[in-house]
Amino acid sequence: MSGQPSLFDFVKDLSYEKKGLFDPLTPGDFNVFMINRAMSMYPDTIFFANEMNMLSKLSPQAVFSFYYFGLDKKRRFSKWAKAEKFDIIPLIQEKYQCNINRAKEIKGLMNAENEKALIKELDKGGVSKRSK
Repeated sequence: MSGQPSLFDFVKDLSYEKKGLFDPLTPGDFNVFMINRAMSMYPDTIFFANEMNMLSKLSPQAVFSFYYFGLDKKRRFSKWAKAEKFDIIPLIQEKYQCNINRAKEIKGLMNAENEKALIKELDKGGVSKRSK
């Protein structure tokens, strides 16, 4: 590794390498928010991340020490959570009673404002993935 450690270097170090990469003089990419976010994606470290979120005023060095000494040395694998992209094609099909090819043509004619209006018009309430 050359230069300053990256976010992923820190996550790896806290999980299983345990080399103590954190240097208070040059913290590199040690972003407390992103470290907490990374640790919240593993089932066995989610409570650690929750605790750190509640203690958000701690210094980066204190956060590093909490994870470094609190977590078992173990390889952890998880995909990063990403926002779901909402597909408006089914809504267009519902509104205009057309097939998927026609709906794609209509989508090409719509702008963001039209899409938001359509989403709002067809919103049936409840928990929805349609919010933008």
